[in-house]
Amino acid sequence: MEPTLAGAFAVIEDEISRMDPELMKELQTLFNQFNQSVGEMITGMSVQALGAISASATSLPGLFIKALLMIISTFFIAADYDLLAGFAARQFTGQTGRFMVRIRQYVVGTLFVCIRSYAIIMSITFFELSLGLSLIGIKNAVLIAFCIAVFDILPVLGTGGIMIPWVILEAVQGNLALAVKLLAVYLIITVVRNIIEPKIVGSQLGLHPVVTLSSMFVGAQLFGVVGLFGFPILLSLLKNLNDTGTIRLFR
Repeated sequence: MEPTLAGAFAVIEDEISRMDPELMKELQTLFNQFNQSVGEMITGMSVQALGAISASATSLPGLFIKALLMIISTFFIAADYDLLAGFAARQFTGQTGRFMVRIRQYVVGTLFVCIRSYAIIMSITFFELSLGLSLIGIKNAVLIAFCIAVFDILPVLGTGGIMIPWVILEAVQGNLALAVKLLAVYLIITVVRNIIEPKIVGSQLGLHPVVTLSSMFVGAQLFGVVGLFGFPILLSLLKNLNDTGTIRLFR
């Protein structure tokens, strides 16, 4: 960043020296203060980054133990699945048992529907990125588009987690034309995703797009990633139970 800023200030100094040489000292002082502020900001960001890395490193043993326990428990659950499922089923009899079985079947089917829906959205995003990056002359556009499309599944970061820093980096390096093109590609993808996501997910779950979008927003605000995906599934389950007459929540 420093060479870019120094070049920009050199151009400004050259222009001002032609108009009023007395302003050169003030401008140089301003440049030194600005340089110092940028240096302090980058130093602070570096300290925070090192702190985050060290915190992640100290949490690795705990993550390893949790992953090991998850693998071992998954193995035992898979080995004795019929025994465990039968025990759980015997705890619910009559109408309650049928109700629980219906919930389990619907939730499992709905999870598959959600996976299929987001696979469709990821495919559309990949196609848009491949086309957009190819048109603006980015090398290895297909590979980059695939990586960004996979990253786009993450609800908090998404496409902007890569595209926005890329735009800023190109702008700082002086590639303003490329930065504007990348920003245009990002905006198009964001608009298209915000339009198609509620419709695709909502149609697969049997919910209205407005209801789907609202439930995703509320779920993300309350429970983060789990709520983002869980709230639409919960609403879809309640709607199915209401439509089949199992429960009565609304008309």
